[in-house]
Amino acid sequence: MRGLRGAYKLLWDFLYHDCDHAGVWIVDFDIAQLYIGKDMPVNQVDALEFFNNSEIRILELDNGKKWFIPSFIDFQYGRLSNKNNAHLGIIKILGKYNLIDEELNLRGHISPLQGAMDKYKDKDKVKDKVKAGFNNFPVPSDFNGLPEIRIGSIHQLIKITKQVDVSNENIIGMWEVFKVQNLTGNKHYPDEDAVFSYFTNWIKDKKFDKMQTEQDKKSNKNNWV
Repeated sequence: MRGLRGAYKLLWDFLYHDCDHAGVWIVDFDIAQLYIGKDMPVNQVDALEFFNNSEIRILELDNGKKWFIPSFIDFQYGRLSNKNNAHLGIIKILGKYNLIDEELNLRGHISPLQGAMDKYKDKDKVKDKVKAGFNNFPVPSDFNGLPEIRIGSIHQLIKITKQVDVSNENIIGMWEVFKVQNLTGNKHYPDEDAVFSYFTNWIKDKKFDKMQTEQDKKSNKNNWV
């Protein structure tokens, strides 16, 4: 890891602090970039390539929506044990993703990553890839609800950047407004992720007039412009 570029050293440190207690990180490069700083750009494609250059340090889970960091377990806990109550929740999570064997050894090198890594070898193809059935000039009806993982990351983003604690209902409301204003059928988007990223940037430009209170949440009052 010594040969990593500075930005990716910061990213690696961020992963250790932002992953859950089982070493699983919900992939969100918008939040990661916010912590690292705009002057130190990072991206998912390069991160996987750099981190897994000489050995497997990142395993992709849930079709790339989550990353598992095998070394986090050794670093934090050493040998896992069913007799240690503090380890039981961790063992349950690792078992869910088939990351440990019957003796609680990590399957760190029996990696499902190889197939996923193939798609990252040609970066241009990844960037230009169009999801099957996606309308590149989308309209509001092409999208339904906002995925929960996006709601969570946007909630955290607003809280960090705007010092405002908005409700999930307000975020969903902003999504509906965004769709009407921006998904007009005239703008090209390469894929669904690009739409969600544009929505995140759209929110960054919004002004929030005050910290939302619990009463605001219950009444679903919008306090953004």
